[in-house]
Formats: sequence, structure tokens, C-alpha cells
Amino acid sequence: MIFVAPPQWRGLWPRAVALLDREPGWLADGAVVVAQHDPSESVPLDLAYLELADERSYGRVRFTFFAAAAHE
Repeated sequence: MIFVAPPQWRGLWPRAVALLDREPGWLADGAVVVAQHDPSESVPLDLAYLELADERSYGRVRFTFFAAAAHE
């Protein structure tokens, strides 16, 4: 599991997840990437190897979960 929790309001969480997506060899099989951010910072990401698996909000905190995308 990789937990991404950068300072909020700086656009860092999408950049961190995109970097992990560009380097899939950094992730073990079955790895999960969890990004913590303010719900208002949610943005769609164009990812090749990771896909949105779940999102959970608790007050002003959102956890966005990514897992390896199924490739055929």
C-alpha cells in the first residue's frame, strides 16, 4: 500500500498518483495507492496502469483508492 498525503491545496496528490502510474514497476502485485485530499480537490486522472477503485469521504477528508488496471 502506498499512502499519498501531501499538503492540501497544492495539486500534489494528482501529480504523485500520475508519477506512480508512469512507473508501474514501483508497485508490487496487488498494490493499492490511497490518496488523502480535500473533497474539493477531486479531479479525474488519465491513468494507464492504475484505475479508480473506490472513494470514501469523512467530513473534509476524502480517500481515493487506486488499484492496478486489468490489462488484456
